[in-house]
Amino acid sequence: MTWRRVFFDNYKAKLALFLMAAFMWFFVVSSRDYVETVKIPVRVINLPQNRVLLQPLPTQAQVRFRGKGTSLLLLGLFGDPHLDVDLSHPNYVYYFRPGLDQVDWSPAIEVQPLDILLPDTIFVQMEERHKP
Repeated sequence: MTWRRVFFDNYKAKLALFLMAAFMWFFVVSSRDYVETVKIPVRVINLPQNRVLLQPLPTQAQVRFRGKGTSLLLLGLFGDPHLDVDLSHPNYVYYFRPGLDQVDWSPAIEVQPLDILLPDTIFVQMEERHKP
């Protein structure tokens, strides 16, 4: 028997078995619980119309999530996770410390945020918008 016969005889059945084994391996591995750090965008909400930011806020945050492997995969692909920075504060200059309650994602995905790694604080500086 040559090596070509060993590999190419019944190649359809061998390919099907390999794909089935790979699928089962992925299913078993992705059903475990994992902790993963995900970079998510920072979104500004409730900025009053009469105010303007003097300096840009961070564009990304690093958040540590816990969940099943499939849930973490879905979070990265379809979950639309983001950190909401609420700027309805009455002061013009303040430090904003993001909390886990400001992290938002699709409610159908079963993950839990553990902590926000970066940024630990956000410096917010606003002023009145000048009307032309």
